[in-house]
Formats: sequence, structure tokens, C-alpha cells
Amino acid sequence: MANELEIINNPTSTPELVSTGYQAQNVRSLASSNGVDLTFVEAYDATTVRLRQSGAVDVSGTLYAVGAQVDFTVSSAGRYFIYLADGGDASHKTPTLGTDAGTFDAELNARYLSTGERVLNWLIVKETVGSTKLTVLKMQDPGKLAAHNEPLLLQRTVISSAGTTTWTAPRSQVYTFELQACGGDGGDGTATSPFTTPGGGGGGGGYLKHSEFVATGVVLSLTRSITSAENCQISGAGFTTITAQNGTVGQTGGNPVNAGGVGGSYSGGHGIVGETGDPGYQSLPTASGGGDSTLGFGSFNRDGEGYGAGGAGDYPSHFSGAPGLFLIWG
Repeated sequence: MANELEIINNPTSTPELVSTGYQAQNVRSLASSNGVDLTFVEAYDATTVRLRQSGAVDVSGTLYAVGAQVDFTVSSAGRYFIYLADGGDASHKTPTLGTDAGTFDAELNARYLSTGERVLNWLIVKETVGSTKLTVLKMQDPGKLAAHNEPLLLQRTVISSAGTTTWTAPRSQVYTFELQACGGDGGDGTATSPFTTPGGGGGGGGYLKHSEFVATGVVLSLTRSITSAENCQISGAGFTTITAQNGTVGQTGGNPVNAGGVGGSYSGGHGIVGETGDPGYQSLPTASGGGDSTLGFGSFNRDGEGYGAGGAGDYPSHFSGAPGLFLIWG
């Protein structure tokens, strides 16, 4: 690495030849305006962003001014940017709201879309979880958007499907992950003359809450199992592997008593162990209750409720445990 900076020559006090004498001051003038953005953008109300009459902004060496204010409606949560689309003729540009931050062009000292449109140096953040908030920030260093001091964009991602999927961090920030493992099924009952014995209640799934910084573009693997005693897990390169274990199935009815399913545990963060299901007793007049979870409730004579609760044991057949859930905040 060497010679990354090149001198910008000062103009002479008396220009020399007309054909060349003004070039130094022209170069200096262009350098001072390269990538400039003197526009003004504000959050006008909870859903409106206003680009005020202002200027100037550099587009590949040509300066434009905002001759009239423009209002944009921002209704959904996310990060937004204003780019300058082509206008009706070469002398005009049309400000347009989008979600693409573009790529920083060091030579032009600004962000541009892959299709060539200039992106203004403004970051718009809309939050809709917990409260509705619209924030507009001026990027002091457009080349380091990922490190920009933006507010935490609070969004909630819900993943309830079984199997393995992936999640990609949309921006660099601290995210909070909640894993609620599924509850175990209740056990089936048996008939032992002269009594019947319900199966034990299923155990509640383990719960885990974990916060960690994840850089934009990092891909995490999320596995949600629906099999008793298996694990729900999030893992990825450079990420702390976190695991919540499903509750186990209650034991099949026996004589004179059988055990309820064991509650699921957790590892890799702060969590809570699911409750163990009730045992099934011979001649018990009702089914044995499933264990509670952090996000669900087990009880008698029914499936687990909410997320992660154990199902009730019964005679002759059992009730099902409640499914698990992944929540990602941020």
C-alpha cells in the first residue's frame, strides 16, 4: 500500500494560457463539491418524510438543487433511502423513496444504486413494534453505513415451522433471540383391572432468551424439532450456539403410577427449564396435567396451550404438546 492520496494543485494567482490556465481551479472546485449533499430531510409526522426545498446535491459531477418539497409516505417498518431517479429531461431528477442503500463509490464520494442513481445521505428508520416511530438521520460518513449510529430498529421475526431454515441479519446491531421448545405429548393410558391408569403428562419445553451482536449479512441456521427430547437450536459462524430442549413424552400408564414427562432444559444463554408433567395415578378420575412452559400452559384433559406446554396424559389416548416458537427481535 502506497501513494493512495494524490495532491490537488492550487491554482496560480494569474492563469496562464486560456486553454490550460484555469484547469487547476476547475479541478479544485470539482473536488470540493464531489459527493456533496446539502439537502434537508425531516420526519414531518408518524408516517411522512419530507424532503424540503434545499440543495445542492452532486450527481456524478453535476449539481442539482431541490426546487420544491416532496413528501413520502412510510407505512411499514424498515430502513429507507431516497434516491434520485431520472426526471422528465436531463435538467431534472425525481426524488424517490426506496429500501436499497446502494454501494459507496469512493471516486464519486457518495452512494449509488447499481443502475446509476444517486442515493442521498439520509437514513430513514421506521419502527412499528411496541410503538410507532419515524426517525430521520443524516449519514455523516456514507461509506460506513453499517457502522452508522442508527437507532435500534425493533422488528419481530416469528418462525414456527418445523425443520431447518436460515435467517440473515439485515443490519449490524444487537439482536435478541427467544427459543421456546415444544412440549412433550402426554402418555397413553392403560387398563389394569379393575382400574384404568392415565399416562403421565408431557413435559413443558425449555425456554431461552439470548442477546448478541450480529453483523449485517451473517447467516444463522435455525432448527426447530417437533420430536420429544430433541433440541431447538440457533447456530452460525462466530455466533454463540444456543439450544432449548423439547419436553419429553409422559410415560405410558402403568400399575399403580407412572411418571410425567421431564421438562426441557436450555444451554447457551439465560433460560428456564420447562415444568415436568404430572404423574398418572391408577383410578385417577381425570387425566394427568401437562407441564407449563414459559410461553404456554399445560392442564388436564386438553392439548398444551400457547407455545411449548406439555399435553395431558389420559386414558386410552393422550393429548398433544404445544408447538415451539422462535422469536427474533431487532
